[in-house]
Amino acid sequence: MSKKDVVIADYTDFCEDYTSLCARAFPGDERFTDEGLRRVIYALYARLVECSAKFNLTAILESRAVAEKHIVDSLMLLYRLERNGALKEGDRLIDIGAGAGFPSLPLAAASASGLFPMFSVLSVDSSAKKIAYIKETAELLGLDTLRAETGRAEDLAGTGLRGKFDIVTARAVASLPIIVELGAPFLKVGGIIAAMKANVEDEITAAAPAAKKLGLTEAKTDLYSLPSGDARSLVIYKSARPAGREYPRQYAKILREPLT
Repeated sequence: MSKKDVVIADYTDFCEDYTSLCARAFPGDERFTDEGLRRVIYALYARLVECSAKFNLTAILESRAVAEKHIVDSLMLLYRLERNGALKEGDRLIDIGAGAGFPSLPLAAASASGLFPMFSVLSVDSSAKKIAYIKETAELLGLDTLRAETGRAEDLAGTGLRGKFDIVTARAVASLPIIVELGAPFLKVGGIIAAMKANVEDEITAAAPAAKKLGLTEAKTDLYSLPSGDARSLVIYKSARPAGREYPRQYAKILREPLT
């Protein structure tokens, strides 16, 4: 089936799937299935499918798969940060390589709902089309806590965004050594990188020298699973001191010459 042939599920069917997934992902936490938040989440899903027929946003478009692998997976970041005591009212979060807006858009929906600590979200991606999609979606859904900016992380880290964020996150963007170097310069001292990954043991070892040079503490790993059983890891680094002004290097150099 081509993207143009995908049918948008109706609200009742989508919400039935979303609610059952949330019951398994966030046991006992009814905030994620609040009616107001569900309506925003459904609108986000419907717009994703509609716009994916026009240009490449994601290959995952079946309604239950979107609910789990994009939306619930994104909200898992919020849930795990809360459980780790790593999210507070007024925090500033930056999503590097935001792509189609995950986790940015679901996080902003949760923040705007009034059910969670209110925090701001900045989506960053090098694709102007994807940033335009995120901006338009946020405006349509009334997500006032979200901003989006086109640019490469290594370039934006040299602007007024440097050292301004409490949380840096990245999902399915790059290996940990790359995420660490791109993300650390955005952090306030005491802020965290929260990298959303699958299997990461080898990557954590490879990223250790970079983390040390960039003023980050040793990685802490929070292991969990999606309702389908897919393994996930939230890898957390804390900033103990500002990253040197020479970082991040250009992306090609990060790839070619990992920090050791």
